Amino acid sequence: MAQVRRMKATHDYVGKDDSELTFKQGDTIMVPAPELEGKKDMIKGVFNNKVGLFPRIYVDDTSVKHKAGQATKVTSLGAYEAQTPEELSFPKGANMFVAAQAGDKHWKGVYNGKAGLIPMHMVIDASGKPVVDPAKAGSKCVAIRTLVNENPGQLSFKIGQSIFVQNADPALDEWKGVCNSTVGTFPKEYVLDSSKASPEEIKAATDANAATPEEAAAAVKYAEVMSKRAEKLAAASVQS
Repeated sequence: MAQVRRMKATHDYVGKDDSELTFKQGDTIMVPAPELEGKKDMIKGVFNNKVGLFPRIYVDDTSVKHKAGQATKVTSLGAYEAQTPEELSFPKGANMFVAAQAGDKHWKGVYNGKAGLIPMHMVIDASGKPVVDPAKAGSKCVAIRTLVNENPGQLSFKIGQSIFVQNADPALDEWKGVCNSTVGTFPKEYVLDSSKASPEEIKAATDANAATPEEAAAAVKYAEVMSKRAEKLAAASVQS
């Protein structure tokens, strides 16, 4: 089994500080296998030649998981021209089958009826396993006020948006939720739980807050923060 796992980003993520990675949905982050042991919320990986931390729930493991004695279907990430007589050449998106591991960098496989070596870094598992969306767990809440964090890596949301909260406990002052592909905590009075408040109650609360000067100012700041977030994600895309 490879000692480095190929993780595919299921959501955009903006690092909260220089110790964290920033990446876009679909990007590939390489993670040492030991990082995936246990139940750590934050794991360390490499993206854009930078080593940094990021939340584990933002990625899915697309490393090829081959079982001895079985053929595993893989898909190529890009076109590849064989560098040695033993290697296979193939186009982007090619479906191939691997039968065994050959050292630390290659699979033994077959493409178009020809057997040869396939570089591990050029393929991902084509099993099509489902991706778990962290935003679909817990209660769906609706923002009745705009929340702004100056750091684009922190949770921000605007009035009317949906926030998914894993534990909407009324006894807690702050809840932890997901919005804009960002996980973070916020004061519970900024939202209403849609399973407990009626659509009419939610509309009344949002309409009342939307008419205030404070909400107007928050909306401007929110737009600025989202612009910074988009810039960071664009910069990460350019470097990748």
